[in-house]
Amino acid sequence: MGLLNSQSDVKSAGVARLPSQSHYFIGNQSKQWHSHIPHFSKVQYSEVYPGIDLVYYGSDGRLEYDFIIAPGADPSTIRLRFDAQPKNTDISPVRITRKGALILSSPGGELRFRKPYIYQKVDGQRRPISGGYVLEEPTAEQNGHIISFQLAAYDTSLPLIIDPVLAYSTYAGGTDDDFGRAITVDDAGNAYVTGYTLSTNFPLSLNPFQANLAGGAWDAFVMKLSTNGSLVYSTYLGGSGGGGDPSGSDTGNGIAVDTDGNVYIVGQTRSTDFPTTTGAFQETFNGGNGDAFVSKLGPDGSTLEYSTYLGSPDIDQAAGVVVDSAGNAYVTGDTFSSSFPTTLGAVQPSSGG
Repeated sequence: MGLLNSQSDVKSAGVARLPSQSHYFIGNQSKQWHSHIPHFSKVQYSEVYPGIDLVYYGSDGRLEYDFIIAPGADPSTIRLRFDAQPKNTDISPVRITRKGALILSSPGGELRFRKPYIYQKVDGQRRPISGGYVLEEPTAEQNGHIISFQLAAYDTSLPLIIDPVLAYSTYAGGTDDDFGRAITVDDAGNAYVTGYTLSTNFPLSLNPFQANLAGGAWDAFVMKLSTNGSLVYSTYLGGSGGGGDPSGSDTGNGIAVDTDGNVYIVGQTRSTDFPTTTGAFQETFNGGNGDAFVSKLGPDGSTLEYSTYLGSPDIDQAAGVVVDSAGNAYVTGDTFSSSFPTTLGAVQPSSGG
């Protein structure tokens, strides 16, 4: 990323000094020793454009940057140049999504900036200003892809802050095959993922509910990632097989989270020893070539609040789940069975064929 037509004599300085210091004693020459070097939480580049500063800082493990526009300064002078080269030539190297995110393609993958957060501080409160990225038409004189910002009307007597947010992207897997099947996000921005894995070294957290691949072909997994993409918890969820398919397999197909952070996972199991809880609706495998399952994990991913089979002597599979404000789970899927468990007064108590 470059700043097109920015000022050449920009000064940088540390901002918001921290209490910590660093000391370097390198080699036996005292001239190479440096002590009491201060730490700062931000680095500010002053006047990158007239009346506009650029500030870099850390936020939840991410490097972020803000443009701070002084009263009366012109934000249209900010123009970012990106030298993006896509791995796939069928994909535009720089594009803006319908939701306003900026996507940059490179041989190593995609870099995603969420729609910029633009605001002014009024009486100590942040007042959002509408706006977003603009991809400029290339000209013969330009080198690279040029991005500017479009803004709604705002109070030019107050400072304006433009905060582009770099989203995260991460692999999640071991040395064998790993498949993500479903994802949900809570109100705080934490992501919850389920799927299935064949890897015996799938990345786990400390004190997971299930620390090892149980056996069989593959196990389901449940993973929670923080807002910056770091691992909060990760666990296997499965049995060792024995039901229908001798190799056994467990897959997570759907996931939901409630307001307390409990996670609900649904899928299919072919394991006769899939983890279930005492008093569950169906504690034992019902036969056939796979039962559905419904499991609820506690907020830290280490405890199984409840877990049940949901099936018949034929093939059954749960595909999706949602949870209401009272913590009730609603599950859907498919069954090949004419004896799937139904309730009295159900809309359709028997199989339609």
